[in-house]
Amino acid sequence: MVPKFLLFFCGAAAALVAPHPKRACVAARPSVALPDADVAAVPGDGEADRPPELEASGPAPATLATPFRAGFVGVVGSPNVGKSTLTNALLGQDLCITNSKAQTTRHRILGVANGDGYQLVLSDTPGILCDPAYALQSTMMTAAKAAARDAECVLFVTDVFEDPEVVAESAAWLDAQLASRAGDEPKPPVVVALNKVDLLGVDDDGYPLLGEASEPGLPESAALFDDEYFTDRPSRFFAAEIIREKILAQFAKEIPYSCEVRIDRFKEDLELKGRPFVNIDAAVLVARDSQKGILVGKRGAAIKAIGVAAREHLETFFDAKVHLALRVKVSKDWRADEGKLKAMGYPVAGR
Repeated sequence: MVPKFLLFFCGAAAALVAPHPKRACVAARPSVALPDADVAAVPGDGEADRPPELEASGPAPATLATPFRAGFVGVVGSPNVGKSTLTNALLGQDLCITNSKAQTTRHRILGVANGDGYQLVLSDTPGILCDPAYALQSTMMTAAKAAARDAECVLFVTDVFEDPEVVAESAAWLDAQLASRAGDEPKPPVVVALNKVDLLGVDDDGYPLLGEASEPGLPESAALFDDEYFTDRPSRFFAAEIIREKILAQFAKEIPYSCEVRIDRFKEDLELKGRPFVNIDAAVLVARDSQKGILVGKRGAAIKAIGVAAREHLETFFDAKVHLALRVKVSKDWRADEGKLKAMGYPVAGR
């Protein structure tokens, strides 16, 4: 379901005419083109010292009166307010996993949305935690901070039911990140998206305008990425996320928050009976021995159900036949171990 939003625009776009220092960093990352990604159909969605790969690679502006704009948009807000749902809607495809449980997103995930006269380089982020409880949450906040500091426009998401004190805390957190930007780099404009307005009987829907609302805050620029470029994350990352999404859907309480999925083998570009084939071996890591038994279930029923649901989703995602082998392993207190977190691909806290 496409979310319904009301929009509020804060800040002046004129402050963002200078080239952005972070542009070269993302362009060097590997990309994955997802099957049938129709990002061009999303509704409304520094020139000095720029490397050659960031020169004009996408659509040129149609007229001089409507210059093409492109830039980085950080999608930030408290946990469970709809950031990933909004990001997916703007991209036109489910790139980020979603769930009603808080803290579903653990990583910064970049996705590129192309609109009429603009290109949004969106960063979905973990929900803001002003007081992280353990190392995993600290690394999640490292990712969120980086997205806020790198942004040329910020999309701040909240919803009509969020506690005003929590909104204020998240807004103060964001303001602190923007104030810590390097040197005299100006603060970006902020677009506030108020989610779930339909539940209050409000008919107005700002979703189709989200792209246009973010676009004026971006610098005039050629597209930063080719039309085929969709995300900076590799295929195996999304395989792990899809498996974790099924764990979130099947379990409650501490189990989803104590699990991490590690892809031990990922082979694509294979073929089986004339059809594309992907072979995946994955380990579900838990923090304690007692959690392993719960995740496996009686006679392996629980882990089998996760595997079936994940395989079906993976086959749709990759548009291929998928063989998925799952096992459960204990990695003692991995959420509190920065060394283990770094090996799992989480950013080092404080960087």
